[in-house]
Parts: sequence; C-alpha cells; structure tokens
Amino acid sequence: MKRTDPYLFRYLGTTFSSRRIFENRQGANFFQIILTILACTALLAMPLALTIAKQNVSLKTYMPNWVQEAKAQKEISLTASHRSNSFFFTPTGKAGKTYNGENQLVMLPNDRVFLKDKNGYSLTLQLPHKQPTTFQALVKSAMSSWEKQYKPLLTGGKILLTNGMLLISNVFILLLGALILFATRKTGFTTIHSFRESIQLMLNALGSASLIGMIIGFLTGDIALVLLIQSGAWMILLLLSFLQTRFNDNEASKNLKKQKKGAFTHDKATV
Repeated sequence: MKRTDPYLFRYLGTTFSSRRIFENRQGANFFQIILTILACTALLAMPLALTIAKQNVSLKTYMPNWVQEAKAQKEISLTASHRSNSFFFTPTGKAGKTYNGENQLVMLPNDRVFLKDKNGYSLTLQLPHKQPTTFQALVKSAMSSWEKQYKPLLTGGKILLTNGMLLISNVFILLLGALILFATRKTGFTTIHSFRESIQLMLNALGSASLIGMIIGFLTGDIALVLLIQSGAWMILLLLSFLQTRFNDNEASKNLKKQKKGAFTHDKATV
C-alpha cells in the first residue's frame, strides 16, 4: 500500500525543489489551495504587521493645526469661553451645535470633549473621570484619551488594509500565471492538462518565495519592497522549474534519470 504524506509535509518538500514544483502539481483539493494561499499571505503579513504596530501614531498626524494652536494657548480659564485668532474653546458646549473658530475644543456633558481641526477632521473623546484643573492639562488629557481610544482602531485598520493588499496581490499573480500556464496546453509543448494543475504549480512556488519576502519584511518593513522581492523570487523559482522540467512530464523523467545516473557514476568512481 502506498504511503501518503500529509499535505503540509508534502507541500514543504515541494516548494523548495524546482523539480517537485512541477511534478507535484496534483493532489491538492480546493480547501487546501485556499489555506495555502492564506498561509503564504500570512508569512508576508507578520513582519509588516509588526512594523505597523511599532509606528508612532499621534493626534498631531491627523490634527496638526489643532495640536499646535492648543499647545500655544497659555492661561485659559476652564469656566469661560475663549477665542483667539484661530482657536475657540468653550466649557459649556452642546453636542451637534456648530461653533465659530477654525480649531475648536468644546467641552460636552458626561466628561466628553469635541475637537475640530481647521483641516476638517473632527472627533469626540471620552475623558477620564478625574477632571483637569488647567487648560494645558485638559489638552494633554484629550491627546492621551485619543491614543487610548483611536490608536488601536487605526493600527488595526492599517494592518487589515495591508493584509488585504497582500492577499489581492498574491491572488492576482497566481491567477494570471495560472492562466498563462493553462494556455500552453494547446501547444502540446507542456503536459499541464487542467487549470487546477496550473494553479497548484504556481502555488508550489509561492511558499518559498513568501518565506524570502518574510525575511525581507523583518529586515526593512517596506511593503513595496516585500512585494517586489516576493514576486521576483516567485518568477525565478518558476523559471528554474521550467529549465529543469520544461513543464513536461517526459522531460522531467529524462532529467531525473540523468541525475540519478550521474550520481551513480560518481559514487562508483569514488569507490
């Protein structure tokens, strides 16, 4: 009875061999193909997600004018409204009310504040229950609350967007390459007989290419460079597989016999 290796071990033994990339182009079901695409995408996503998580995200990135003007304000009473050339503050604001002033800080009921930058960006924050006693303490409390309430959301959104870009890129190149390989069946030059075979052939080369991309990702954290290196490695692996097998089972068998014969001759000469 022929022993069947689990798909994971079979794939790992395939993706690092240019000959097996072509020869092991059959056997994976639809579920295994999807899982392999997701796993290879995850390899690229890990270093990039780590880079994004380490990035310094501050309120100044989104509200630069507000932060500059708020920090420039000196002694402002927290019990009376204040207006300067480009900044407006009021301690008795109401949600939904429109106030004059380009950069605004409006205190709302229930320990909330409304912030608006003259660039149009605005938001509402929940402050800690311990009320600040000075205006600058209020500004610092608002900025600290923004980091706690919005930074996880923004970081998570960037990571999801990056993962989506990586997945779309992998699927696009996979399908495009598979279509090109599938089209060669009409020439009789290759022995690729189905679209699934061409997909799995492309997928077999994706694993090691993604591993190379992951290493570059940990070193640089640059998504454009990671995609460039991964795509280049992917194409090189396919080229090496073609040079060794010509994507033809007969040619692959001939080359394998030559390699075995050469190894046997070398061993015999050594003895």
